[in-house]
Amino acid sequence: MPNNKTSNRGYTIIIIALLLTGAAVYFFRRKPVMAKNTIPVPAVTAPPATDTIPAPQSARRLPDGIHIYLLGNTKLAPRNDYPVHRELTLDGDAFFDVPAAASAFTIHTKLLTLTVPGDASFRVTGPAAEAWAEVDVVSGIVIARKAYSSPFNKPDTLHDGQMLMLNRTIDLSEAEEFDARTLKAWRDRLPR
Repeated sequence: MPNNKTSNRGYTIIIIALLLTGAAVYFFRRKPVMAKNTIPVPAVTAPPATDTIPAPQSARRLPDGIHIYLLGNTKLAPRNDYPVHRELTLDGDAFFDVPAAASAFTIHTKLLTLTVPGDASFRVTGPAAEAWAEVDVVSGIVIARKAYSSPFNKPDTLHDGQMLMLNRTIDLSEAEEFDARTLKAWRDRLPR
């Protein structure tokens, strides 16, 4: 007849084995989770993958010809004297088609100030509730500056196929190349 200690040890081993098996099944069978605002970047030699960029909720054309596609619950506020001063504030996610003009176009987000000196197409993801922001340039030039005080305040000039990611928590911004084909294909499917 087994004693109580041996019986309890057996139950403990069985419970631990069941927990480990359950954890292993969960870990190996779970589906990868893609962040809400990601853009897949296929290999340079591969054709563009099916994109995960959401469809725009609405579109807006400003008096100076700038076309803006608003994604999700985005808030956009042009200055009261727009287009005399070509500036607006963005909270959210939007794609911009900016035609060339006599003066630069400026976008203010909580973390970034973006200056567009000429013709450009790009996406800005800058939700005010978050500690990060991103700019993805399909074509043209976008000059990005931190909109807050930082010892690392050198502006980044982004060109075709470049992106900037900013993390306010660690005060780090990084500009790098990205494959703009997916974003360009997404834009090309939208009405003009």
